[in-house]
Amino acid sequence: MNVPVPGGVFAGYEVHSLLGRGGMGSVFLVTNPHLNRREALKVLTVDADGDFAARFAAEARTVASLDHPGIVTVYHHGITDDLPWFTMQYLAGEDLASADRLPVDQVAEIVGRAGAALDYAHGRGVVHRDVKPANLMVARGTDGTIERVTVLDFGIARLAGASSLTAANTFVGTLSYAAPENISGRRDSPAGDQYSLACTAYELLTGRPPFAGLPTPALLNAQLSQSPPPISAASPALGGLDAVFARALAKDPAQRYRTCGDFAAALAGSRPDTRQPTLVGPVPGLTGPHPAAPSPPPPPPPTPSAPRSASRPSGTTVTVSVITILLGLAVIIAAIVLATGGEDTGSAATSPTSVVTAAPTSSPAPAQVWGIVVSPQGRVVRFKNYDSSATLLAEAATHGYDDDWGHVTFTTGCAAVAHATGAGAGDYGYYAAAGASRAEASQSAVHKSEQATGRTSTAVSTLCVGDALS
Repeated sequence: MNVPVPGGVFAGYEVHSLLGRGGMGSVFLVTNPHLNRREALKVLTVDADGDFAARFAAEARTVASLDHPGIVTVYHHGITDDLPWFTMQYLAGEDLASADRLPVDQVAEIVGRAGAALDYAHGRGVVHRDVKPANLMVARGTDGTIERVTVLDFGIARLAGASSLTAANTFVGTLSYAAPENISGRRDSPAGDQYSLACTAYELLTGRPPFAGLPTPALLNAQLSQSPPPISAASPALGGLDAVFARALAKDPAQRYRTCGDFAAALAGSRPDTRQPTLVGPVPGLTGPHPAAPSPPPPPPPTPSAPRSASRPSGTTVTVSVITILLGLAVIIAAIVLATGGEDTGSAATSPTSVVTAAPTSSPAPAQVWGIVVSPQGRVVRFKNYDSSATLLAEAATHGYDDDWGHVTFTTGCAAVAHATGAGAGDYGYYAAAGASRAEASQSAVHKSEQATGRTSTAVSTLCVGDALS
């Protein structure tokens, strides 16, 4: 049997080296003799009998039709000496099979890009079925920033509703990431890929998948019938993500997020915010016009005094006015010192994602409008409890808001700000959108940013009615 060997030739391709080996087959670096192009050739370890050849060709053609920057491109396919194979784009970078624990912002970006690729495939009837760290290739820039995330091995995915193409001994190797419905033999669906993506994110954040260290029978039982341990059990600092993973890893597919993108948006919107915000509390009547601020209480009745000319204030009146102004300046200084907590506000002002929160010092009766404004450089200002959008934006103007800024106001639900990611992201603006929930607002803002920039984006700030601005 002719098998690929480094230094030899297989199916007309010059074989250079073995790139990797897994349960589904082996991958080699080869040269396309017609295009003089380096490609990756994968040889599958399955039995090519019966109607396999026809089904393999049909799936390979479908996968080759996928055109997305987050999906590896399939070039050609065939069966040589009963060995099915296909060639695909050769990518520099490393998969995440042996990755160390990653920070939340990087995992959110990886999941966002992989989720976009999976949702694209799902929209065309292709279910991956084998999402795991080893099937996510990440390329980084010289500064360590993530430049590209590519989902691998769509070449062995099943079409939704198609017959199985999977070898009998392949499943155990990825059982740690398999959805319950896949294990029980139910029809593959996009929800299963979302479950596997959530298992992958769980491992990237904690260093292990939800059910780790179990023998195969116990692992099967856990995936089928046990709720996964909350992610905070592995890392208490990630407690804010417990609800996100509980939903994404629900046993019932109908209880999971609607799409992989929804899961990614929820993960991005709920990640711990390690930034140090600058807090500004406006002082009505002393910091300039503030239409939404409550009217000051009426002054006490004046002490009767001798009549004086209305056209010329007395010396006493001038003295009181000076004292009032000085007291007002003192209040302003005290408010700023208390609000900033002694932080170096200069550094926050230059940060592209610094956050400034602003709210009236008291809550007048109908004040119900909340909002976010964001500068082209990413300075976010959050507002709550205003009586109208107009008064909120008037206050925003005192913080630098103008027509070049993005904004969104709302009375229920949430709002979010999103920005393009990866190399050159600084060349793109920030986009705000509202939604019924934090996850929905994050998804809407991400979609708005991606539509406008054509770049993968992520949510960088959120605000919901009822949030404490502190």
